[in-house]
Amino acid sequence: MEELATTQLIGDDALPDTAVEAESAPLAEEVALIWASGETELARHMLQGGLGADRATWWMLFDLYQIAGDQAAFDDLAIDYASRFETSPPTWKPLAYGGSAVVGVTPTEAFAGRLDAGVAPQVERLRGLKDARLRVRLEFDRVTDFDEEGCALVLAALQSLRARRAELVLSGAAHLCSLLRATLAVGRRDSGEAPWLLLLELQLLSGSEKAFEETAMDYCVTFEVSPPSFEKPAGVETAPASPARAATGDRFLLPATIGGDPHELLDQVDLYISQYDPAVLDCSHLVRVDYAAAGALLNRMRPLAGERRIELRDMNHLVAALFRLVGYADIVRMFPHKY
Repeated sequence: MEELATTQLIGDDALPDTAVEAESAPLAEEVALIWASGETELARHMLQGGLGADRATWWMLFDLYQIAGDQAAFDDLAIDYASRFETSPPTWKPLAYGGSAVVGVTPTEAFAGRLDAGVAPQVERLRGLKDARLRVRLEFDRVTDFDEEGCALVLAALQSLRARRAELVLSGAAHLCSLLRATLAVGRRDSGEAPWLLLLELQLLSGSEKAFEETAMDYCVTFEVSPPSFEKPAGVETAPASPARAATGDRFLLPATIGGDPHELLDQVDLYISQYDPAVLDCSHLVRVDYAAAGALLNRMRPLAGERRIELRDMNHLVAALFRLVGYADIVRMFPHKY
């Protein structure tokens, strides 16, 4: 099986990630085992002392700093990285590690093409979700056009989910914002209010306060109303844009840590994989997996891997190194997040 960085997936014929070179693989493997055993400071020390020509170990250290919340160390490392590899430095963006996210199946709606009356069935599905604690992923990467009715439907769905305090994961929100913004002009009401309000909602959910305030003033002038205020809601994540041919079905969110005897979690994963093809395990919140649990998860997936495609997406590079060492790449497709 192939191992790919998330932003490298361009289709079934994508090339495998060759970031881990032979001379640095032992360091990556040793650090992966140390990290899995919970020895954070030792893993940090070894990575700091072993950085070389292999970007993968740099990515592991970037992730360790992100998990630890050490932005100063991250920024210093980014300067060295940019100098070493003659590229733009990675930027600090706290990842969605840990927290109290709803583990398990994440209902996912991928909007594509034109947002119009045709999105009504997707919106109805979102309205029909009944879980008391709800996590929903919405993808807008493939939207190409819109009309007022489609914008109104999506806006109502977002506002309803927000009112229910659902956890939201937004992929492609920036893309849809750009699409909306490009067609809206101050003083022109021909597009109706819904595209303006959808743009404001997406900017609010994305935490884009400056852009929100600018749009709010333009909306206020255009429709002669008081401008809305910015109050970013909790429980909203922005996710990287989905590759063009990535799977778009419901995902299964793994917890922050997997260790001990995770038989209940493994039973849930078994059930999920048996019902979905492809089955996408979302690793965006996964901080650490101990060695025994990594082997147990692999053994659970092995008999199912011959029947359907299994993908592990958006994992940090410390976990990816452990999974690589244990043998995951032989049976599943791995997509570490990309710096």
